[in-house]
Amino acid sequence: MTYTLGDNVRAERARAGLTQDELAERSGIGRVAIAHIEGGTTLSPGLETLRALAKGLGIPVSRLIGE
Repeated sequence: MTYTLGDNVRAERARAGLTQDELAERSGIGRVAIAHIEGGTTLSPGLETLRALAKGLGIPVSRLIGE
């Protein structure tokens, strides 16, 4: 099964026990932007967005992009 970036963000957020609002606060990325990434509306967020999300989740960027 192939997982999308949104699937990975959602799974890592759930693993961390965070809501979208909590991840938004930790990462500095808006909750709506996180919802769009998780929902697949935003397919290619910028590298800085990925870095901020990874930092907020306490994981390397590679885990978000599935490497």
